[in-house]
Amino acid sequence: MQHGKVMGHPCGIASGLPGKRQVGERLQVVSKKAQKRTWRKRRITAVDPPPSHDLSSKPLLIGLIRLRKSYRPIARDCGYFCPLLRQRSARSESRSFISPMESAPQPRTTIRDIAKALGLSRAAISLGLRNSPQIAVATCQKIQAAAAAMGYHPNLSATNLAHFRHSSSEKTVHSAMAWINCWKDPADLRKFHQFDLYWRSARDTAESAGYRLEEFVVDATSNVARLQNILLTRNIHGIIIPPQRRTGYWPRLCDGTFDWSRFSAVRIGHSVRSPSVSVVAPDQVGNCMQAVEEISARGYERIGYVTFRDIRQSTQNWFLGGFLLAQIALPVSRHVPVLYLEERDSSDRNRLSQWIKRHKPDAILTEWNEIGKLVESLEIRVPEDIGVAVLNTLDCDIKAGIYQNPELIGAASAEVLIALMNRNDRGASPNYRTTTVMGKWQDGPTLPSKVESTPSKESAPQERKSAPAK
Repeated sequence: MQHGKVMGHPCGIASGLPGKRQVGERLQVVSKKAQKRTWRKRRITAVDPPPSHDLSSKPLLIGLIRLRKSYRPIARDCGYFCPLLRQRSARSESRSFISPMESAPQPRTTIRDIAKALGLSRAAISLGLRNSPQIAVATCQKIQAAAAAMGYHPNLSATNLAHFRHSSSEKTVHSAMAWINCWKDPADLRKFHQFDLYWRSARDTAESAGYRLEEFVVDATSNVARLQNILLTRNIHGIIIPPQRRTGYWPRLCDGTFDWSRFSAVRIGHSVRSPSVSVVAPDQVGNCMQAVEEISARGYERIGYVTFRDIRQSTQNWFLGGFLLAQIALPVSRHVPVLYLEERDSSDRNRLSQWIKRHKPDAILTEWNEIGKLVESLEIRVPEDIGVAVLNTLDCDIKAGIYQNPELIGAASAEVLIALMNRNDRGASPNYRTTTVMGKWQDGPTLPSKVESTPSKESAPQERKSAPAK
């Protein structure tokens, strides 16, 4: 028996079968328009033929062909069998045959699946995954455990779409956040330009997200328990803690009367250590190291550091740590011992005079904004005899030093608090997170360069997140 192919047909159906001529004629009259259509590629193989066919006398077509629906009955009549001729229920089998190396994708676990498994509503599952206070803690843990076991992951595309729709729509204030002021004279807090910028940038960031920042004052006569009830009654669950003074009334909020477990809170700076909540602060270690590098780049070789006890306490020695780290990188011959001052009185003035005469620094770095006046009172000229730079150029006559970017710090405090509120992360934690904002160097007349050209190291402000505090 001779075998051949029907000319002009892409299927390449073999000849030598009963009805070959009739099949060939039908294939040859196919219009050119039909031939140009997209052909679906499928693997076909021999399957169990009907009893009327004899496999010993009929060759079977095996391989990859382009088969149009209208030609499948012809192939079937000729003794060729394709899995695609089966019912729709067999599609999964044919697909697994088409690509045996690839398994079918598993369906995504949805909130509906978790709700069905636990016998809860979809709304309850959604709230439980977000640690909503409307759901019991035990139920939240049960929901989250079931979601993890079932391999649930949030749909990031849907989340991004919802975020886009929310951010592109007009914001309406739907809640408020508290700014708690415990200073003896509440007006003194925002008299500091840096703290006022904290407030302004935090307020603007909160308003852009649909929140209103309100100030609450705590004084000697305030009822802390009543303050808590006022916040809860007004549905205020977020608190920003600005820098506090040790002479203020902040300890009243940390004696156990105020229940911090019902609020999300963020501290700005390191002036207080309690409660153990998220912190947003200047990168004091990085800022001090940057200041030493910039002063050295301007030709100063013996850089001395002057610090005061109350400032060390309010900054938890972060500035001091940064200076000591930067000093390690300098030659030992350029090391100047740190001057620790206790009180701003005549005794400190004498100690500063002796320290300068003994160690002969050519530049002073400090966090105290009145150091220039103290140095000039010793009849030492600034900058002719000694250069001076500070670690915070705001609220200071000395403009050479670090600008701490308070606008970014205030904005970051609101952003962190909003994130905590969105995931219902409330109360204190020993493993709280600290977000630090890097400052930038700015030149000033109290520290002129001693070299002809000073490389510019000023860079755009950066935000850095440190590891969780232990």
